[in-house]
Amino acid sequence: MIELERIYNHLWTLGALANDVGQSYILNGFLAVRDEVMNLNAALFGSRVLKNAVAIGHNAKNITIDHMPQIK
Repeated sequence: MIELERIYNHLWTLGALANDVGQSYILNGFLAVRDEVMNLNAALFGSRVLKNAVAIGHNAKNITIDHMPQIK
């Protein structure tokens, strides 16, 4: 879960860097991929931004075998 959060945050950062140098179409590409990752979060954990998915010392929500078809 933390890795998924790190991925969508990096996608935003890379897109913002491209936008800063005038390449807004690259930002749009990164945002489209970021949206797919966030939709996967919603499908797996019930929240696009992983709200209440991680608790201190353990995961509050887990991926089961039933979630495997949703992961591409």
